[in-house]
Amino acid sequence: MFKGIFSKPASAAHSGFENHTDSVEEVSMADAPNVLGPKDSEVATTLAEGTTLNGDLEVRGKLYISGTFQGKIRCDDLVFVCESGVVNGELLAMDVRVAGHFEGSVECGELCIDPTGRFSGEAATDTFVISSGGQFQGESRKRPADNVTQLIRSSEHNHNQRQAGRKE
Repeated sequence: MFKGIFSKPASAAHSGFENHTDSVEEVSMADAPNVLGPKDSEVATTLAEGTTLNGDLEVRGKLYISGTFQGKIRCDDLVFVCESGVVNGELLAMDVRVAGHFEGSVECGELCIDPTGRFSGEAATDTFVISSGGQFQGESRKRPADNVTQLIRSSEHNHNQRQAGRKE
C-alpha cells in the first residue's frame, strides 16, 4: 500500500506558515497514476498559492506558479506564472506565459503577457506577445539560439531515456 497525505487549506484561524493535515488515506498502487499525477507526456509541476520557495529549480515538463518564487528556473517546457503568482529572478524556458507578476530576466522561445500580467526586467525571446491590458517595463531583444536549443536537446534526450526504460 502507498500512504498519501492529502492536505486541506489551513483555516483562517491558523497562520499561513503552519501546515495542517486533516487526513491520511491509504491508496493501492493501482491507483498511483491518478494520485501521483499525469503521465510522462503530461508532466507538470505546480507551486501552489500560499507557497514561497527560494532557490534554483530545474524542471522537466510544464511549471505552474501560483505562489511566490525567488531564484533561478530552468524548464524544458512552458512556465506559467498564474494570476496569483509572483516570480523574482532568472528564467530559462521553452515558453513563458505571465498572468501574474514577474521581475527579472527571461530567455525563452515565446513570451506571452496576459491581460492581468505584469513584467518588469529583461526579455530575450523569439516571439513576444503582450495582450491588451498586459504590462511590460524593461528591455526586450532577440534571444540567442544556444540556450533554448540546449533545452530542446535535453528534453528530447530525457524523453528518449524514459521511452527506453519502458521497453525494458
